[in-house]
Amino acid sequence: MKINTCIFDYDGTLADTTPTILATAKETQKRLGFHQPSDYEIRSTIGLPLGPALQIQGKLPDNMVDEAVRLYREIFFTFPLNEVPLFPGVAETIAVLEKRGIRMAVATSRSRNSLIQMLEAQGILKAFTEIVAADDGITAKPEPDMVLAILERFGSFPSHTMVIGDTTFDVLMGSRAHCHTCGVTYGNHTREQLATASPEFVVESFDALLALNDVEYTLQ
Repeated sequence: MKINTCIFDYDGTLADTTPTILATAKETQKRLGFHQPSDYEIRSTIGLPLGPALQIQGKLPDNMVDEAVRLYREIFFTFPLNEVPLFPGVAETIAVLEKRGIRMAVATSRSRNSLIQMLEAQGILKAFTEIVAADDGITAKPEPDMVLAILERFGSFPSHTMVIGDTTFDVLMGSRAHCHTCGVTYGNHTREQLATASPEFVVESFDALLALNDVEYTLQ
């Protein structure tokens, strides 16, 4: 059975946004004056919607979440987003998949505005014919709704679709949509964390996606 559709997470899967996210989250919590989270506490929440992530990180009361989101977004856009790097092999692998006729999309917990800005700067925006972002009003990860929305737009079947991400939230989103799943170990969740969500495949580098050649699944 051939995979003809790939749905990617962005942060920690396509691009190394973690340093910017860590710096932004820490500055946000510092200004709010609540709990100052560790790198691990922040990384563990990357992939969740921004409000719940910030609330968990800073142990914020409910009435501070909206202000935390506003402040985070204000701080995030002070960083040079056009300098956020792709992980090694991403641009080259995306180009190969594009040539093979694989339909590609992004399902992300970040805002569409920031995602578009970074994908454009990285030169890979046009490869993704569908994007579902946090501000699209679709139920967030780890629920399957983002993936289901993309499948409907593409007219794709879950059995022909691979969801690729660096967190348990991505893997669960894919499996709950009955898609094939692949976790990447170089992002925000460790191999051990990813294992708790039972991905079908685990890779240590993005270009290893091209070598997924199981008896039943092939990306070509």
